[in-house]
Amino acid sequence: MILTDRLRALAICQSSARRTGGAQEILAFVCQSHLRQAELKRIIWVLPESWLSGIDMGRPRISNVVLLLLGATLLSGCAMQQPRGEVAETVEISGVRTAEAVDAATKVLRQMRFAVEKADAQAGVVRTLPLTGGQFFEFWRSDNADLSSSLEANLQTLRRSVLVEVAQVNGMLQMRCTIRVQRLSLPGNEVASVSQAYRIHSHSTRTTQRIDPDPTQKGDMSWIDLGDDPKLAAEILRKIAQHIGRPEKDETT
Repeated sequence: MILTDRLRALAICQSSARRTGGAQEILAFVCQSHLRQAELKRIIWVLPESWLSGIDMGRPRISNVVLLLLGATLLSGCAMQQPRGEVAETVEISGVRTAEAVDAATKVLRQMRFAVEKADAQAGVVRTLPLTGGQFFEFWRSDNADLSSSLEANLQTLRRSVLVEVAQVNGMLQMRCTIRVQRLSLPGNEVASVSQAYRIHSHSTRTTQRIDPDPTQKGDMSWIDLGDDPKLAAEILRKIAQHIGRPEKDETT
């Protein structure tokens, strides 16, 4: 961001203490400007003092704290909508057969809890079924390549499919990994009031939250393509190459 944008962001935060509705303006500005993590921290650092002073003088201070935490979460979600960075998705290895690489790719993907749909050594292809993104409490999962991907998977329902292509090029084994990322689009139910917001996407109750869409919702459900996940692709290729270089265990002993 240029300096004027930074100053504008800080000015918006400071002015939010003097009028109701400042929080909405901050969120809109951040989402439109694609602020970096450092800028988000700078904005959030300014917010607490002004927020606790009372944006809305009729609202208890504890309520303002809750709104602050919610706003920070939304800011993180906006920041993650930036274009994905470019990371190498192809590796080359010498002295490895195609069948060996396909076998290694199949084992690695299964270890990462992907269901392998196709593993063809002759065609040099390994393809998986879609896997729903791991949640914050699933610490054993490894399909979220970094913190940003993990936060994104917890803010919305994502799924990833993996395609590994293997070929011999000029005497070298070339492996390419492509990740297809999709987000679930679920139409909402009509609600009579804010107190029934828990029913927007399901038939949940106040005490039990569950996704149980009605027939109309099921017909309108769709998966929206979000593009590639080069960081996860690079991590998968690294694990495959590492597995290929690992000596096989002697099962006869």
